[in-house]
Amino acid sequence: MSEHIELHSKARGCTCKSGHPSEEFDWAEGMNSVIAFSQQENINKVLLNFRGVNIRASASDIVNLVKAWPENIIIASLIDDTNRENQTFVETACMNRGKMFRTFEDADAAMQWLKNS
Repeated sequence: MSEHIELHSKARGCTCKSGHPSEEFDWAEGMNSVIAFSQQENINKVLLNFRGVNIRASASDIVNLVKAWPENIIIASLIDDTNRENQTFVETACMNRGKMFRTFEDADAAMQWLKNS
């Protein structure tokens, strides 16, 4: 498996790219990288595109990561049927902890939410 994540800073934002969509993406490892990079670059708004990505994450991985999630990072996640259940659970866990994370199917709606947050 050639799982990897690429991060780069662009216009005070961050984009995330995983390996081939048919491969499983380790969500906890990937999100730890996104959060670390965001803190290092002083980026507090992130748009992730997980459409078509097969996400691997246990409920306990999600809950533990959300507990440690910095308060100042706001994340919008683009989803589809491939990962709707997983990302909806993340959204609920974040809401329960007061963290800013929302799922979207539409990129424009996600960008607008980030701009208004």
